[in-house]
Amino acid sequence: MNLAHTFILPIALGLALCACRSEVKGPDSDPDPVADTDTDTDADADTDADADTDTDADTDTDTTETGTPWTGLCPPPPNLVAPANCPQACTGGCNGTTCLIDCSGTSDCQGDNIVCPDSMDCEVSCSGLSSCQSANVLGPPVGRLDMFCDDVSACQSANIVCQADEVCRVGCSGLSSCQGATFICGPGECTSACPGPSASLGSMDCSPSCDCTNGC
Repeated sequence: MNLAHTFILPIALGLALCACRSEVKGPDSDPDPVADTDTDTDADADTDADADTDTDADTDTDTTETGTPWTGLCPPPPNLVAPANCPQACTGGCNGTTCLIDCSGTSDCQGDNIVCPDSMDCEVSCSGLSSCQSANVLGPPVGRLDMFCDDVSACQSANIVCQADEVCRVGCSGLSSCQGATFICGPGECTSACPGPSASLGSMDCSPSCDCTNGC
């Protein structure tokens, strides 16, 4: 072996070794971008799935909260239609679907039989001195009954009977009003109030009512 072979052989071996190392490292760099890409894709997919889940949950909750189903104790009021002609019993006239019975004079309607017409709300106004004493008041079969005993001694010993599923109310705001009166509720909501001085009811029968308040 000559001197040239002595120097050239180690150099050739070194270059070959370097080339081998470069070839080994090449494949390592390729998987990294692929791995990074897969990771990002998975993360994006998870984020989308979370967003969809949250949106569905929020929508369902809002629908439930805004629902307001009727939960009353008594039936809802009927849809009444105003009559073509105001019934004769409505001595104070008619206001749409409401029959007004006027007992505003002194001793008006004493001992009278007051019968509210059917399928109308009925308001009986006993606003005269001693009005409606010993009167017999029959509420409508369908429709609300409101009876107002606003003057001194009004509605004393009156007999008030409700029939309908609708609201039935008696208010005794006059001095000594409603003393000795009887109030018989129907199947609907039934309420009495006695804010007048010495105002009171003789009796109130709540047994038929779906929701009864005796304020006397």
